[in-house]
Amino acid sequence: MLYGLSVEMNKIRTGYFSLFILLALPHSVSAQNADKSETETIYLQTIFDDFIQHRENITLIHDIGMSIVQRIDSLFTELRADTTDTDLLRGIMVTRQYDRAILAYKNILNGDYVSDPELKLMIARHTALFEGYADAKRENSMNMNKKNINYHVILLIVIFAVTAIAQCETIGQKQAESIAEGFVQAGDDIALYYQISGTGPDTIVVLHGGPGLNFGYLAPDLLPLAESHTLIFYDQRGSARSTLITDSSLVHIDKHIEDIEALQRHFGLQNMFLLGHSWGAGLAARYALKYPDQLSGMILVGAMAPRYEPHWDKFRRNRSAWMDDEVRSRGTELVAERNAATDPAEYQRLCRKVAKISFAGMFHDPHDPENFKRMQGDYCSPALSPEARESSRLVSILTWRSIENWNWLDDFHETDVPVLVIHGKSDPMPLASAREWADAFPYARFAVIENAGHKPYIERPDEFFQTVTEFLQKIMQ
Repeated sequence: MLYGLSVEMNKIRTGYFSLFILLALPHSVSAQNADKSETETIYLQTIFDDFIQHRENITLIHDIGMSIVQRIDSLFTELRADTTDTDLLRGIMVTRQYDRAILAYKNILNGDYVSDPELKLMIARHTALFEGYADAKRENSMNMNKKNINYHVILLIVIFAVTAIAQCETIGQKQAESIAEGFVQAGDDIALYYQISGTGPDTIVVLHGGPGLNFGYLAPDLLPLAESHTLIFYDQRGSARSTLITDSSLVHIDKHIEDIEALQRHFGLQNMFLLGHSWGAGLAARYALKYPDQLSGMILVGAMAPRYEPHWDKFRRNRSAWMDDEVRSRGTELVAERNAATDPAEYQRLCRKVAKISFAGMFHDPHDPENFKRMQGDYCSPALSPEARESSRLVSILTWRSIENWNWLDDFHETDVPVLVIHGKSDPMPLASAREWADAFPYARFAVIENAGHKPYIERPDEFFQTVTEFLQKIMQ
């Protein structure tokens, strides 16, 4: 599904195509490249004309472009095998513009293939055109300006991505609209529900807490990052909109790790970032241990402890220390009412009442009535069916069982991934556990946010986002 996307391409045809041609021509200034430039211009004109002709059919546009994306992936694989020229490979594989164009296209025009004869013919036509273009490029690659191959490949993607991006609306000054949603097929026939926000050059995959929660409580408050980055949120297996769980063999931390890898493969992410909150931070760390080469960096926010003892019991005590007997009694009553509700809407209403008690201890001041007003996320959204609630319960129980009495302190000394450990000083998870995370990785920065608890992005957003942005910028330089 696409949000806020219009395809009135006739309004921008002249301007954008002229821009593409003007950008393409200056890169072939010699007589040697004159014929090549003409061929490239004709190719772009053909692609664009077909795009305009079918501007009212999003699925058709998607499939025309997807054939190009697949051919580009193949071309880059071949070029990587054919040459040892370091500068050329850097230009092809590392450039941020390439990453941005590929991801922007896949995010915006994500969808399913259709079995239409006209579509198949057009895909074949475009594939053949690109194959001829790519072959010529490959044969002459060592004699050309080393930026040309990468540059023109970008144009082929941008011709679809930029025009669609231009039509997307934004939400507020500090939020970027969710522009895509869908499902990624993981192992065990599990479908992972995802949403994508932002179109920045680098990608941050966000791992929510729990286990057994979903990204509804987290995503809205992290959207300021979508101004400059592409964010991928997903419901972990068995949670909310992802495939529900009834088979206990399908839940284990190793399964969660492979689900992240399934997302990485699906979107073709190179050098992605992970941002994990609470339990999600521990999951991010375990993924980094197995797949360090997939990551540019990690951000661990309010991380679960890297070892069970002595921190976990302290966390539980700290979280409820603010409650008096009356609050505890009321919380117990509400939990019983919530669990007895069969109607999803009624369950959601009671869930929100429970959350204001059970999660209040996560804030710097549990008694502050503004805590949940500042929070844009919702622990109880979407409304869950009884089956979904049972699945979430199983995910929580079985995931914790899979890491029972964990101690990971000595696991990460050779994990060569830059890490930001960011922790609220008033987080019920002891500050000492966050220091242990920072000490566990060879390249880690430790940041403490004053007057903040388990959600520093809510209580001290300016400081939080500035710290995260500085970390990301330093890596991307």
